[in-house]
Amino acid sequence: DLAGIAEFILHNSRLATLEKIAALPQGNANGEMTIDGYLTPIELKVALGAQVRQGDLIASIHNHKRTGAPACQYYAAMDGIVLGRRHTPLTEIGDTIVVLASVLGDATD
Repeated sequence: DLAGIAEFILHNSRLATLEKIAALPQGNANGEMTIDGYLTPIELKVALGAQVRQGDLIASIHNHKRTGAPACQYYAAMDGIVLGRRHTPLTEIGDTIVVLASVLGDATD
């Protein structure tokens, strides 16, 4: 019966994975990611969940039609927490790069 074996493997793999994740140090990981962008490559400079301040660099976008030209820099227009980042390959003028949320008050409010 392969269904029973499959269930055993999946269950034990899940438990082992959760155990390893729980053993990791708590905190945030930061990094950058460059995605193709199709029309223009994007370098995302902020991580999901990161707190940013107005003026922080959030992305660099390269113009593939102007090789050697510096990338356009995009900065946060407000203080906030990064809720989403662009991951779709097609990027055009006016597209959302990063979604920020404002912190309105204490979590107990």
